[in-house]
Amino acid sequence: MGEIAHVDLDRLRAVADSFRTAASDVTGMSWPALDGDALPGSSVGAVPVADLITGQVDGLSADLVGWAMAARASAEAFEHADAVNGQRFGPR
Repeated sequence: MGEIAHVDLDRLRAVADSFRTAASDVTGMSWPALDGDALPGSSVGAVPVADLITGQVDGLSADLVGWAMAARASAEAFEHADAVNGQRFGPR
């Protein structure tokens, strides 16, 4: 207790932005698909690969966006707390 913590808000915001960009990049990626016609009689050809991947990709994108939003909200809260309380304490 009593330690002084420092958060570099510019870096935190930059990381949040990079997570949001990563989410957009992941969402825009094309994913492999199996051509069922190229695999006649194969049970592998009937696997809905795109359907399996889409749910996981959507979840990953949502998690990345959620992290970015939380990081941005944290940066804003740190900045607000510093502005409100910073003048209450004088230099040591």
